[in-house]
Amino acid sequence: MDIHKILGNLDDIDNPVGLIGSRSLKSQMSESFVYNVVVFDENPSYRDVILECDGSFVVIHHASLYESDSGKLLQYDMMQILRDPSWDLSMFIRKISTKRKSLYRDHARNSLLQSMFCCQKAKDALDNVVVDDGNSDIAATINDENASSFPDGVFVDSDSVHLAQFGVFASCWQKCAAFYLADALCALNEKRTGPTLMLDTLRNLPANLVNNHVSTVTDAIGVERATTTLILRMVSSTMGFD
Repeated sequence: MDIHKILGNLDDIDNPVGLIGSRSLKSQMSESFVYNVVVFDENPSYRDVILECDGSFVVIHHASLYESDSGKLLQYDMMQILRDPSWDLSMFIRKISTKRKSLYRDHARNSLLQSMFCCQKAKDALDNVVVDDGNSDIAATINDENASSFPDGVFVDSDSVHLAQFGVFASCWQKCAAFYLADALCALNEKRTGPTLMLDTLRNLPANLVNNHVSTVTDAIGVERATTTLILRMVSSTMGFD
């Protein structure tokens, strides 16, 4: 597909437009991916829009040329410019390239902090699960498989049931922590992060002290189990979540 045909499907005619993601990098796997187009209309809070053009799917993102988040700026690095009437986007990308190393360091630090925050939330979720055994308060150890089961002889009041349900989310917080840690590992190695290429990136990280426990991260995420067959089978069950 002629990438510039996408511009004809946009209502916007004045703002800079660029292509990001694997398509912009001309990845060998890019033919299986959607086109991620960014419109710099200074409205980053706008929802993404999905279009179809010549049989391909195009995701329209909205962004700002004054973006300061290092993670987002790295996604714009090496962007393919589709339209830049004022040359503002060219200057924006040039600034990103000159600060690339510092942006990766900042993104790694932020990701590690987010991972620590999620780990603390997971711990708090379990610590707050308290049941009454008739004599004293005890902490109930739960996970997503026995979240509603308690030892025989333990009497659970309504408040404790609510806390037990809250504790179920501990595994979700733990999963989020693992993803942030994966982002941090990629950033420390100055690798672009993305859901479709994350497994390939993590598998090919060089052997060193920083990457010594990368297998722990991939096991926690479960990305190795995200095969095409499994994902297709799960699509029908997840469509109703929206």
